[in-house]
Amino acid sequence: MIAGGLFYPEEKTQAEAELVSFGMKSPGEGDARAVLVPHCAWSVSGKTTAGAFLQCPGENNLKRIVLLGSLHHSGEQGLFITESDFFETPLGNMPVCRDLCRALASCSARFEINDIPHLREHAYEVVLPFIKYRYPRAFLVPVLLGGASVPLVSALARALRAVFTPILKDTLFVIPSCASVGTDKEAAEQEAKLFLSLLGGKKARELMKAREQGKISACGTPLTAALLGSGLFEKHTTLTGPALHYTRESSGEFIYYTALALD
Repeated sequence: MIAGGLFYPEEKTQAEAELVSFGMKSPGEGDARAVLVPHCAWSVSGKTTAGAFLQCPGENNLKRIVLLGSLHHSGEQGLFITESDFFETPLGNMPVCRDLCRALASCSARFEINDIPHLREHAYEVVLPFIKYRYPRAFLVPVLLGGASVPLVSALARALRAVFTPILKDTLFVIPSCASVGTDKEAAEQEAKLFLSLLGGKKARELMKAREQGKISACGTPLTAALLGSGLFEKHTTLTGPALHYTRESSGEFIYYTALALD
């Protein structure tokens, strides 16, 4: 774990206490099957993240969590599948469904089975304890996307559709992502609103085009475009979530975040 002790507590008792303080103990039996959650420090966005998971089905209704993350620490391009049997959290290990990982990898040569990108990715870590607390018996299917090229997004969309259409009923998709990042507060806010508007309108192509043109910077843009492009949510139209929040980093950047649930 590379962010433990910095973004969230490393010790189990303290981590559980904070999750409870965020409201995670609530049953929260919602219908959402895909959520966009922040990956800031828990002290900044813990309650927002918890609110998203409480809009999802309860523990007994989900068997697997598909965690779609963006590669932050390098410029590597590709779709990276883990070869690990589990991911570590302060609340205990979370098992990986290797069969589904292999099924995704078999869908395209653009997938690469490589653990190294996963071991260095902090965005996963911040969210995993929430998943483990809410779904202690679920299996994890982690996918990392490096880059934002259309061929990679298309390959991921096709793979998600092929693998998860038969088992969509008991699957939850989780995308850790900010809504925008920028040094100008007003511009960052408008950018975040544009991102959320395009996402709410299920405009996958427009999302990618806006990313190419530099109009949005949300790290999860290619992943949300892939999920929308997969067609898995064609019959689902409700997008719910709280208002935008922001934090200002020591670098002077404003990071806007929210938590959204797609039913």
